[in-house]
Amino acid sequence: MLDDIDLSTEICSCNQTKFCEIKKAIEIGARTLDEIAKFTDAGTTCKYCISKEFDFSENKKYYLKEILENCKHGTRN
Repeated sequence: MLDDIDLSTEICSCNQTKFCEIKKAIEIGARTLDEIAKFTDAGTTCKYCISKEFDFSENKKYYLKEILENCKHGTRN
């Protein structure tokens, strides 16, 4: 899933958080959505970027929850 994502892809529109920032947070120890939010502010405003269940517009390609899971399992290095 994450193999095609560019590091400059904006994941959280409200806080202008890019994939590279989320990836860095995970690399330095973030293991939960709360920890990613603490490092990056992603997912702290409207919450649409957290998962499909929060995204009523349904137009996001990538969600924090999926990114975290994939990075934990080593899908994207």
